[in-house]
Amino acid sequence: MKTYIIVGCMSVTGKAERSVLWPDAVQQGMYAAFSMVGIEKKYPGILILESSNFFGVPFVSCGTLSHKKASIESGNAFYHKFIKTEDQLRGFLMIGKIKNIGVLRSAMLNKAGLS
Repeated sequence: MKTYIIVGCMSVTGKAERSVLWPDAVQQGMYAAFSMVGIEKKYPGILILESSNFFGVPFVSCGTLSHKKASIESGNAFYHKFIKTEDQLRGFLMIGKIKNIGVLRSAMLNKAGLS
């Protein structure tokens, strides 16, 4: 059995990165299919997402987390850190309450503006 590793351009940094995420494989396949039928679409790149569970507390991180300007929300059972430059999400860390991960990741890939 062969293992394939997807290499793509990291959406946030522009550097070549390896990805073993299923969504990145599906996305690359879709862009290859568009190309085969003559439809030009700009490939947004890959975006690594890490998630796990530590002593029953879920966490997820995506993109860059080292930036001086960050929006931080916290409560009794959660901690959220969002890194934005201008109006664009560049990274996030969520501990405890983790919601809308796919929406946040898509906003980063598509460079969508946030309010």
